[in-house]
Amino acid sequence: MLLTHLHLDHCGGLIDGDGTARFPNAEVVVHAAEVDHWLGGEIGTPSDDDPPWAESVTRRGAAAAVAPYRDRLRTFDCEQLVAPDITAVPLTGHTPGHSGYRVGSGADAILVVGDIVHVPAVQGPRPDASVIFDVDPDAAVDARRTLFAEADRDGIRIAGAHTEFPGVTLVRRVDDGYRLVPDLWVGSIGA
Repeated sequence: MLLTHLHLDHCGGLIDGDGTARFPNAEVVVHAAEVDHWLGGEIGTPSDDDPPWAESVTRRGAAAAVAPYRDRLRTFDCEQLVAPDITAVPLTGHTPGHSGYRVGSGADAILVVGDIVHVPAVQGPRPDASVIFDVDPDAAVDARRTLFAEADRDGIRIAGAHTEFPGVTLVRRVDDGYRLVPDLWVGSIGA
C-alpha cells in the first residue's frame, strides 16, 4: 500500500471499524517524515506548530490506521524506486512527507499526487493558493509550482484525490498559471 501521506482520509481505509488490518499481508510504504511527524514521540500529543485539528484527526487516526502494519511499514526519504516501475516523488508541504508516486515512464507515465491539489479550478490558475490543511503552506506552494511546470513541460498526467472526474488530469500552462484539464476531455477540447 503506497501512502501519499498520513491524513486519515488517505490512510484510514487500511483498517476495519474494529482496528484490524483490511489487508493483512500488505506492506505499507510512506515517507519517513510522515512517520516522524504524525507518529513520533507520544502519539496524540500535538506539537506547538500543529493546527488545532491535527491531534484528533491526524495523530490518533494515523496511529490506529498503521498500527496493524507496524512490522510491515517501509519508509523512504528521497525520490526512489519503491516497487517495480513505481518511483516515490517527495512533494512536501501539505504534510512533512507528502509524496507522489510516478507510475511508468515517458509519455505514458502518470504521477499520483495525493493532496498537492485540493481545488483544481483555483489552484490551477493560482498555484500559490493554499488550504488550511497544509502544514507548511510555502513548501506546498513550491511543490505545486514545480509539479505543474514539470507536468506541463513533460506532458505527464497527474492523478489526485481532489482532481476533477475522472481523477486523471493534464496540466497546461496558461499565462501566469495553469489549466488542469481532466483527461476525459483532452481529445474533444484540443488541450
